[in-house]
Amino acid sequence: MQISDFNPHNLRMTEDIESNLNTLMIRIRLLLGKIPTEILHKNSFSVTSGLRSVEQQNKLVEQGKSRAKTSMHVIGAAADLYDPRSELDEWVSQNVKVIEDIGLWFEHKNYTPNWSHIQIYPPQSGKRFFIP
Repeated sequence: MQISDFNPHNLRMTEDIESNLNTLMIRIRLLLGKIPTEILHKNSFSVTSGLRSVEQQNKLVEQGKSRAKTSMHVIGAAADLYDPRSELDEWVSQNVKVIEDIGLWFEHKNYTPNWSHIQIYPPQSGKRFFIP
């Protein structure tokens, strides 16, 4: 996993966005390092969405694909990982201490059927697993 995986459209980055993306990448690497090998071998937890422009986010809202008018993706603080069998979501829901120690928050798995939304800042609710 490289920084370009989190910014595939090569969007312009401020220092803050670049810092967020680096922190996000490091924390996701730490998380993946904790996942059991048998789960990792069956899955390709690749980044399906990372940094987004405001325009891209607005388009997702207009299309009904997102309810977040202000998204952590826009500041480089969130990414979606491909998780077609919800194995990552299941594992993290059973290993909360690990994600607390790493400093990650997840959209609740009921709202992310084929992916895991991961972010480095807590949502307004403060809940580790939150409803978007």
